[in-house]
Amino acid sequence: MKSLILPFSPWKEKTFHELYNKYYKALVNYAMQMLGEQAMAEDVVQDTFVQLWQQGSRERSTIHIRAFLYNVTHNAAIDRLRHNKVENDYRHHYEEVVSDDDESLFSEEVFRQLFEEIDRLPKRQREVFLELMKGRKNREIAQSLQIAEQTVMKLRQRGMNTLRTRMNGKSDLLLLFLFP
Repeated sequence: MKSLILPFSPWKEKTFHELYNKYYKALVNYAMQMLGEQAMAEDVVQDTFVQLWQQGSRERSTIHIRAFLYNVTHNAAIDRLRHNKVENDYRHHYEEVVSDDDESLFSEEVFRQLFEEIDRLPKRQREVFLELMKGRKNREIAQSLQIAEQTVMKLRQRGMNTLRTRMNGKSDLLLLFLFP
């Protein structure tokens, strides 16, 4: 197979659409094998193409583009699986720890309020919390956000204090489980 060098500076919409049409279905099938859910696989592949679009201002061969698409899809699918596992582990942990009397503490309304408050946090604190929710460690978050690990811990603590204050104590146990 001959490898063509495709100039992307910046993306030409036609070229990008051709790549999308050529690889989309195959990538969704690839992600489906890992995730087992069509909608989730499609989301992962959409995110993959967003990354390609954002990074597309360099010259790459078609082989490099194909490898990039499959690598990003693979990694994103694994991240999604990890995130789902963390969510499921937390749910199971809640069910074991929470008695019937405490059930109202973990109602959907409390979750909704908590996530609404997380969205209202300052940008860096919110980014740290979103990374924590993916099951990432402080070190991984620091690398991802290109900040010091000490900064991650400070942002996390400030965010926890803010959330406790805003949630009026309704979420202390919930926060401990979500962000140990």
